This record gives sequence, C-alpha cells and structure tokens, in this order.
Amino acid sequence: MEDKLGKILNILLYVLVGISAVLGFYFVFIKEMPSEPEAATDITMYHMFWAYVLIIIAALLAIVAPIIYIILNPAKAKTVLIVIVSFVVLGGISYLLASSGTDGPVYEEFEVTAEASKRVGTGLIATYILGGLAILVTIYSGIAKVFK
Repeated sequence: MEDKLGKILNILLYVLVGISAVLGFYFVFIKEMPSEPEAATDITMYHMFWAYVLIIIAALLAIVAPIIYIILNPAKAKTVLIVIVSFVVLGGISYLLASSGTDGPVYEEFEVTAEASKRVGTGLIATYILGGLAILVTIYSGIAKVFK
C-alpha cells in the first residue's frame, strides 16, 4: 500500500513541477511583453492562479498526510495525538496569557480591535514559549553530550 501511494505522490509531484517549469519558462523567456496593461495583467494572473493552486494543494496535503500516516501506522497514532494535544494546550495557554489591550495612538490609528490584539498576543506568546523551549533543549543537548 505504501509503495503504491509513494508512486502516485511521485507522479503528482512530477506533474506539478512540470507545469510550474513550463509556466516559469514562459514567464522568463517570453519574447515580447504586451504593451497593453490588460494583457500583461492576464499573463501575471495565470501565474498567480497557479500559485494559489499550489498553496491549496500544499494546505490539503498538510492536513491529509498526517491522517494517512495515522491510518497506515496506527501504533504510532499515540505520538501524533500527543503532539496535536500539546499544540492545542500551547495555544490555550498563550491565549489565556495574551492581553486584549488597545490603549495608545497606534491601536487607534490602525483600528486594532480587542480581539485582533488578543490574537496577535497569542501568536507572540506562543512564539516566545517555543523559542524558550528550543533554547532549553539546545542547552540540555550540549550538557548531555559533555557527560556521555
């Protein structure tokens, strides 16, 4: 089953890379750029549309691939679920610690709402926590190597 899925994904990858290469060559080696802005916009829109298609495919694969992995390796599903729960807990803790304050002229100038401030704060706090954990793991790894 895994070999068949791998072959299908490889073929899909080659097709996507081939289409991207053709569009890239077309964009780089086009003989004349149209003088009308509408025609130039049409050429750019093809590339933008393809970029959107690739982003959607990447997002779908990022969601579907772990599900397929869990189905193919049910024994390792526990590890995946622990990681998912850890990120949910991290998000919850970050959200609880985030402030929804909107005091100051910058908030008023850019019309920042309390909810937007809370979401930005959540992202920042989660980044700080993950950065701190990365630093601690790096230090631990260095110290552990010394004593081995």
